[in-house]
Amino acid sequence: MKIERDSMRTAEIHGWWQRKFVSPSHSGVPDRILAKEGRVLFIEFKQPGEPKSFVQIEEIKAMVDAGLEMHVCDSVYDVKSILGITT
Repeated sequence: MKIERDSMRTAEIHGWWQRKFVSPSHSGVPDRILAKEGRVLFIEFKQPGEPKSFVQIEEIKAMVDAGLEMHVCDSVYDVKSILGITT
């Protein structure tokens, strides 16, 4: 997905560690894990207007309830804003 690829390229340029999040035995996990200077967050990428699945909604709620930083993004601008990237 172009949004994910471009966002991760931008994050790496700005010093963010990032990895694809895959959990073969658990569906609905977010697409990426990012970290920098002790901050860890998760991002689910969606095409503009694409809805979250029921499983994703439940997973996001569980993560937020556990105190994790979780975001759903449909643009590179969203990701840059979350990561504090202004350029």
